[in-house]
Amino acid sequence: MGLLDELAQQMLGGDTQTRQGSAPGLQTAQLAGLAQAVLAMLGGQQAGQQAGLGGLLQGFQRAGLEGVIRSWISTGQNQPISGNQLRDALGGDRVDALARQAGLSPDMGLGALTQLLPPLIDPFLYVLAFGLGLGAVVGEVTTTQGTMSYVRFVVPGMIG
Repeated sequence: MGLLDELAQQMLGGDTQTRQGSAPGLQTAQLAGLAQAVLAMLGGQQAGQQAGLGGLLQGFQRAGLEGVIRSWISTGQNQPISGNQLRDALGGDRVDALARQAGLSPDMGLGALTQLLPPLIDPFLYVLAFGLGLGAVVGEVTTTQGTMSYVRFVVPGMIG
């Protein structure tokens, strides 16, 4: 099971098949695909769009949602976000592209993104700070489950 599959499984509350709630019927693979598309966006790997965490912050500021995203990157409760707010912050084309990359309809992708983004942003920052930086020094970690990269070892604890 890959790192994004593990993230998806945790987001699904341990249910390996579907997510209940705002995006009923969402498959683990689709959520993992959406998480991968979001991480590519946050990593600045989407051509033709202002990507990266800075681009995300600017979009939220333009939409008047700076307080929402700040709650996601600070300690304390994450503020929820509606589909309309998220579409305003990211732009309709970007939301649709993220959904398409995960094999989801735009509406299902938008619903899933409202649930996926808040808990994903904070650990993403920690992965950048600790996982990738320290991961270059540590390399691999050996556990009772085998050998894995430091990033793969540390991320489930950050999001669990």
